[in-house]
Amino acid sequence: MKSAESAAGKQRGRPFRPGRSGNPKGRPVGQRNKATLLAEQLLDSQAEQLIGKAVELALKGDAVCIRMLIERLIPVRRDRPCPFNLPDIKNITDARALMTSVLEAVSTGSLTPAEAADVGKLATLLISTYQAEIFEERLEALESTQ
Repeated sequence: MKSAESAAGKQRGRPFRPGRSGNPKGRPVGQRNKATLLAEQLLDSQAEQLIGKAVELALKGDAVCIRMLIERLIPVRRDRPCPFNLPDIKNITDARALMTSVLEAVSTGSLTPAEAADVGKLATLLISTYQAEIFEERLEALESTQ
């Protein structure tokens, strides 16, 4: 059984003070893992043959190869333009018209709920901008009266 002194001598858990690491400079910028570099070299030298084999297997009906090739050739589209007519927004009260039109677009299927949420975030930013503008005007008016 270990004595309390020997157990206390070994530090366990977090050996570094918060905010300090054992390697303060960290990994040099641009430095890459040696295993990754080796794997890339091996793949680069055989890339043409590997792609040919994947195409051959896909043409024979291998579903995994078909899916992989399609995903590489036609990547999933993350964002797309929204066919949505924005109402004129010149002040904070026009934001209500914007949100009403967004809800109508979702209900008709012109926008997906996710697209509507993105437009809603933009509307929130716009409203915040207008509110900051109004606040600044009111503050300037108060300061000028004093």
